[in-house]
Amino acid sequence: MKSRSIKLVTLLDRSPNYLFDLWLNHHVKYFDIGDILITLNIIEPEIIQSQLKSRYNLDSYIATNINDISNDVITIYKDPTSNVTSYQQLIDHSRNISNKIQHVVLDSGYDIMIWLDMDELLYHKKLNDVLQNFEQEIIRPIGIEIIQNDEESNYDTNKKLKDQRSYIRYYNSKNKPIITRKKVTWDAGRHFCELMPHGDITKSKDCYPDLYLIHLDKIDIEKLKELRLQNEIIYNNIPQLNFDNWIIECKSELLNGEWLINQLCI
Repeated sequence: MKSRSIKLVTLLDRSPNYLFDLWLNHHVKYFDIGDILITLNIIEPEIIQSQLKSRYNLDSYIATNINDISNDVITIYKDPTSNVTSYQQLIDHSRNISNKIQHVVLDSGYDIMIWLDMDELLYHKKLNDVLQNFEQEIIRPIGIEIIQNDEESNYDTNKKLKDQRSYIRYYNSKNKPIITRKKVTWDAGRHFCELMPHGDITKSKDCYPDLYLIHLDKIDIEKLKELRLQNEIIYNNIPQLNFDNWIIECKSELLNGEWLINQLCI
């Protein structure tokens, strides 16, 4: 039986950092380099192309048209409508470009389209088998956050993640339907579409068993706050978000997650 063709897409809204290091190191174990498409909303493609080469020694191709996708190296694409200067514009652009790219990818003959943010990992013990054999039109993984606990030191890029972090939080809002064989219309953040309601509504009852969408943004709280401040022109008007209170709430729901973190080879 012919194997399914897959395109894995992510959005970079800043230069590659420790989160993208983890994202790339994890997913190249399951996907060919030519399966990856990086889309941009702020940074120019030439900068990312240079950094992919200098940081990871990876070749890439800059597509000036979204229909012109490479299957041999990483494709980099910046939509000409990208002009993000506020959080609402960031949300709107992310929604619009993810749907546009998803439809183009599936129309061009790919069997599966997966969208992962640069701080999200897709994991299953038999991930390739799942992707090649799931029967549904669209599936959603179980949303989990790895969160730095108070007694854990800041994240050290020279050490394995599993040697530094032990705690997770299940978060229904992060149960995203981001693996699709059918053209759908995602809402903001790809939290739901017309075929699957928001994870806050369905909880985990329609998630694919043992398939996890692991969120890494909170593995280092101090770095997360710094990243937010770097983009304060975008993030300073998020409604009703007090950073410190938000983190306290996240930490109040922590569970031991070594059973999952220890399976990640990053």
